[in-house]
Amino acid sequence: GTAPVTVATSVRYYLSPDADISTGDLYLGQRAIAGLAVGASSTASTTLSLPNNLAPGPYYIGAYADATYLVSESNDGNNSRATGAPVAFRPDLVLSAFTGAISAGKVSISDTFSNQGNAATVGTFHVYYYLSTDAIPGGSDLYLGNRARTSALNAGASKGTTTLFTVPAAPPPGEYYLIGWVDPAN
Repeated sequence: GTAPVTVATSVRYYLSPDADISTGDLYLGQRAIAGLAVGASSTASTTLSLPNNLAPGPYYIGAYADATYLVSESNDGNNSRATGAPVAFRPDLVLSAFTGAISAGKVSISDTFSNQGNAATVGTFHVYYYLSTDAIPGGSDLYLGNRARTSALNAGASKGTTTLFTVPAAPPPGEYYLIGWVDPAN
């Protein structure tokens, strides 16, 4: 514009399913701008937190300057901008620790599964357990059972448990791998 900004305002940040950023999108936070000289700009890094219940999916991250219209401008229509491409937010489940022991037809499994993604899990996921003659799940592996996780696991969080299974049938003599498989459908 042709006049300095003398009113304190802010840049607000939003998460949107589309590139059209508006104040109706999911508000993430803001940073203050004390004012600007004619032709000046304000650049800063801002750390924002995502809600724990954010549904997985692609989102645009957007910034909206003077979203509360405190500054009288010649054109308010150019105050928002989105990332050039959507950013995917989704969980990524891994077994971060896994041990097991077999004794008298019982398998004791201790494991820790972690969400190394950038969004919380939504709904139920399962950890499946097998005895296998190779290190790859599937085929003729002996299914031991599964454990369901019904509560959300936040991004960056881990959960450890110990589970005892009965071996359903006596496998032929030999060496076996104990396999844990987190959420194989995804």
